[in-house]
Amino acid sequence: MQQKQRLGKFGEDLACQFLIRHDYIIVERNYHTQDGEIDIVATKSGEFYFIEVKTRSTLNSGYPEESFDEIKKQRFELAVADYLDKKDLLIDSWQMGLISIVLVKNLVKIKFSII
Repeated sequence: MQQKQRLGKFGEDLACQFLIRHDYIIVERNYHTQDGEIDIVATKSGEFYFIEVKTRSTLNSGYPEESFDEIKKQRFELAVADYLDKKDLLIDSWQMGLISIVLVKNLVKIKFSII
């Protein structure tokens, strides 16, 4: 596994821990479609959350959330639509979220935002 993949998996593990600490239930991880991937599917209080995780170990390329541009958001929306269709879920309430994680030196910063 390459360093970038290890960093991504580590970030997703941290994101899951963060969500669990905030009373989310992890339903699924790394759901792949031909259009993209959903890193985490979670629920809380009966609502579904489809979450993208972006992790950086340096800020040379900017903050993690800056890399989630409009094209990536559209692909993510297609992946969510595919998930709902394939799982045959009739969900009234769901949200898309972005967790950005910065791991610089001994600092870990996690930010969760609804997109």
